[in-house]
Formats: sequence, structure tokens, C-alpha cells
Amino acid sequence: MSVLVTVEAAREWMRVRDEASDDLIINIIDTAEGIVFGFLGRPISGTGSWPTAEVPAPVINAIKTVAAAIYDNRGGIAVSDDELRALVGGWCKPDFA
Repeated sequence: MSVLVTVEAAREWMRVRDEASDDLIINIIDTAEGIVFGFLGRPISGTGSWPTAEVPAPVINAIKTVAAAIYDNRGGIAVSDDELRALVGGWCKPDFA
């Protein structure tokens, strides 16, 4: 389970009012983190990552945005590389952006 984005924060971002979809949302958050950190070229934790308390706000918001896109477009493409670049391109490893 994510420590960067709580299910409550994701639910609020997605405008989901009840807890019935929490298990799905937890899985979506994990997927969204993988997408964002994969795009950034950084590991979620360990060497080369940010300490949890220092993850930049745009990266947290990108995770919530990607999670909302996955939730809204289940079975489809959530976000493009251009959209990710607009959200967090400035936080990519220098040789990746």
C-alpha cells in the first residue's frame, strides 16, 4: 500500500464519496505510482529515490491525477507521455527528460 498517497486522498481527488471501491483504489494508486516513477526514471524507494517526506508536491499530484485517469478510463489508456511530461517533466532524472 502506498505511503505517498492515501486512499482517502485519492478518493477525494477522484470525487468518490464512499468506501466501497477502496480495494480497487488502493490497487490503482500502486499502479499510478509505478507509472509516474517509471516515467521519472526513479525508484519509488531506496537508492535514487526521494525520502518519503521530500517527494515534490507535483509528483504526488501526478500520482493522484494518473490514479483518477485509470479509475475513470478502466480498460483504456490512462495518460500519455506528453501528459506525464507536463505534470512532472521537470522532476525527471536529467538524462531522461
